[in-house]
Amino acid sequence: MNAVFDNTAANSFNQWKAFDAQRAGYITMNKNMMDLMASDPRLSFYAKDKTMGDKSGYGDYARAEKMAMVSYMEAKFIEAESQLRAGAKDLAAAAYNDGVNASVKLVTGTDNSVIPAADASSISQNLIMTQKYIAMFTQPEVWADWRRTGIPSLTPNAGALINFIPRRYPTAQSERLYNSKVVVNAKLDDPVWWDK
Repeated sequence: MNAVFDNTAANSFNQWKAFDAQRAGYITMNKNMMDLMASDPRLSFYAKDKTMGDKSGYGDYARAEKMAMVSYMEAKFIEAESQLRAGAKDLAAAAYNDGVNASVKLVTGTDNSVIPAADASSISQNLIMTQKYIAMFTQPEVWADWRRTGIPSLTPNAGALINFIPRRYPTAQSERLYNSKVVVNAKLDDPVWWDK
């Protein structure tokens, strides 16, 4: 299922294109992501200029007229993780391969001929979650996956105002003002209840 946008009208851009149109250069590709995708065919669609490293802005994929809300590739990565936890490594590898192939086809329009297939002996949570992280570029659900698993290993940006990757949103100002029973949490590094 996709969210559909009209990228010919400034007030109908998808959220990433709208943000970049209003604040050009404010968000750039992350070095961790660029390193993970060094030889990945999706990188040139994700990054505006892959030769610029973490100085590159977002590419055409983040500016698309359709953005997945629920996708086949996400379902396959969830299946792969579930099968791995159940001990069915062969089924986990098959679901993982389907997820990777679906992602590459969706982003590039061509079949995957670059990312090696997994088998029962090579499948791991690290492999599944890393490829899910790459496949779900621009989707906030990967933040929940990272908080839950710690995969992939991320490093905060060197020049950031905080020296950690946030684990939660702060309590909204509207809640603080109008909800007398709100439990205020302003610490971005406090885990939420389900977080490891």
